[in-house]
Amino acid sequence: MKMTTILLSSAVAAFLQTSTFADVARLTSQDHVVAATLILEAGGEKDYRAMSAVYEVIHNRAKARKLSTKTVVLQRLQFSCWNEISKRAEVLRKAMRHPKYQEALKIVRSTVVTNYTNGATHYHATRVNPFWAPKMCKTTAIENHVFYR
Repeated sequence: MKMTTILLSSAVAAFLQTSTFADVARLTSQDHVVAATLILEAGGEKDYRAMSAVYEVIHNRAKARKLSTKTVVLQRLQFSCWNEISKRAEVLRKAMRHPKYQEALKIVRSTVVTNYTNGATHYHATRVNPFWAPKMCKTTAIENHVFYR
């Protein structure tokens, strides 16, 4: 676990050294990890609500579990983009180069959390059928994701 934190911090530090963001000093490792999650989970969606919807799930879980958003996304087997622990730094660097990365950072840094998912705490891609889905209440679908609470 400690090595993963070091790798993630190294990737964030490398990014910050070459960044042109005006508010780079205010960005934290948590901001980058959560923004990367938005990119990796919904960055390819055309609907502008997709990344915000993923953030809603992260935010709602963090609030319910009394954890940080970074802790929530890095929990074992919760967000598939982080499942391969040895590749987390590489995954983070890839996400930071995505054309929608600034948009993801704005969502994470915003003081307003949207409610496109009607309070969802879970979601999955439409191409899979997780075992837990039938036990939950479906709230909405946005592009290739179905949301539940």
